[in-house]
Amino acid sequence: MLTTLPQSDPGKPPPALVPLWPEGALRRLLRRSLRAPLATAQLDIRRWIAQVCRGEPLPARPPLRYRPSWRGATALFIHASHALRVINADLQAVVHQALRSSAGVARVYWLDEEGQCWSAQWCGERRPPRWRRVGFAAAAVKARHWLWLGAAAALEPAGGGAEGRFQD
Repeated sequence: MLTTLPQSDPGKPPPALVPLWPEGALRRLLRRSLRAPLATAQLDIRRWIAQVCRGEPLPARPPLRYRPSWRGATALFIHASHALRVINADLQAVVHQALRSSAGVARVYWLDEEGQCWSAQWCGERRPPRWRRVGFAAAAVKARHWLWLGAAAALEPAGGGAEGRFQD
């Protein structure tokens, strides 16, 4: 959590911690970024009518409606570094919110300073997630879409790219 410094009166209590992201904005960001479209069994009547009105031939199969859902094809990668320790609590709040919003379906990975990758497992609302070590390459290959937060998110890709910095 980030705080406002310096403090004018040393006798006063320090100001309250302010989260980096408001909870509602964080929830919307994660839902928009990590939920992939999934076909439903319902017909998309609006799209079908729009195709007919444009004079397109009727499709062999009618279009289906899509709804966003949490699936294994998306992942959240958080790259921790010494420089980001001041927002470590905020990054942990992102992990908790992603797991809570998806009921444990979202794949969440924490990359530490030593280059090791850890996978989060949802343990319920009141308990912190369990972490187990996984290979970075295996985690990255499983995800077709990902959201990357942390230190490496701001780096320009160089030569070998980010995959060369992490161990399996």
